[in-house]
Amino acid sequence: MPNWDDLKCLMHLSKGKTMTNAAIALRTNVSTVSRRLERLNSELASPVLLKQGNGWDLTAYGRRLADAALDFQLQMDQLEAETLEAASGKMVARSVMLSAPDVLISRYLSRYVHEFSHNYPGIELSILSETHSGSVADGTIDVSLMVERPTKGRMVCRKAGTIQTGLFAKQGTKPTKWIGLDRSQDHLPEMKAAFAFFGCEPELRMSTMAGIQRTVETTDWAGIGTRILYPETEKFTILGGESALHDREIWLGFHETRRHDKAIREVCEWIVHIFKTEERASAKPDLKTEPVVNLFDQDA
Repeated sequence: MPNWDDLKCLMHLSKGKTMTNAAIALRTNVSTVSRRLERLNSELASPVLLKQGNGWDLTAYGRRLADAALDFQLQMDQLEAETLEAASGKMVARSVMLSAPDVLISRYLSRYVHEFSHNYPGIELSILSETHSGSVADGTIDVSLMVERPTKGRMVCRKAGTIQTGLFAKQGTKPTKWIGLDRSQDHLPEMKAAFAFFGCEPELRMSTMAGIQRTVETTDWAGIGTRILYPETEKFTILGGESALHDREIWLGFHETRRHDKAIREVCEWIVHIFKTEERASAKPDLKTEPVVNLFDQDA
């Protein structure tokens, strides 16, 4: 019987495609992954890996073995979740990597991390900017908070809420220039609206809405953003008025193999709680929440 830790390395290599991604997903180092895979490869009757250039490719047998390990992991996760719920047991210490856009980290998540730490002492939460190179698909990110629903990959996705985006400027100014997101975001409704409003390319492009907001504060230019970044009660206004705002859906996503993971469940519940709390607290809600659904018992 192969060592289970060795099989987990094979499983994550199959998911993440590289030893680096497998090491990140397993919270270990590349040398450990490499050593375990070499041992697995030498112990079995048929090879599971073939050397290809600077990397390794799974053989047909290796892919079958990785799939079998994944099925076993799913069953173990489900059994653990059922046992803990039945016995109201404590979860063993776990680490969870959460990826989110900068604007959601700075304006939403960061305000509730103390509450999370108090309510879920068994989870070590790491929150990374969405610009981080990892992803849910390769196993280096456990949960992703996204402003667009992903269309690829084996992910469980559910709408968590909605934020309002638009074109904003400082009160008392009449901007003739504007700041937009990078060109890969030109398809977004707020970017299209800004092109129509000004009839020209943005004077400046930036990768984050938080960065745009800081630049709007120091110039007389308009900028793309979300409503919570530009409170009208302070010094900003919505160009085009309320009707010009756009609803942007916020999605929670995690790999379908984590459906029975109790730590993932609790992180997702915390995020949904943030959305509901913000909606209740805001006189002009930037966030609109969806009815709570069981992300773990429904098909994606």
